[in-house]
Amino acid sequence: MIVDSPIGALPFEPETLRIKRTGLQLRGRMGAWPAEVQITYGDVLVILRALMAGLMPSLFSRDKSHERRTRPRHPRPTR
Repeated sequence: MIVDSPIGALPFEPETLRIKRTGLQLRGRMGAWPAEVQITYGDVLVILRALMAGLMPSLFSRDKSHERRTRPRHPRPTR
């Protein structure tokens, strides 16, 4: 993942994930520096809500790319 910082965009490379009493602890490296992310259980709910909000429109939208386009049929003139 990429993290924007005052010195530019740096890759964050996760190394460990721990479940703590207060939430999740993600340790890794951001560029050359060690970094730690604390995610509380309340944050997890916010993240899940954001994911659901992003997924809901795609779940309920109808994908019409698979439908064939055909010319409308008109009755043939009779003689």
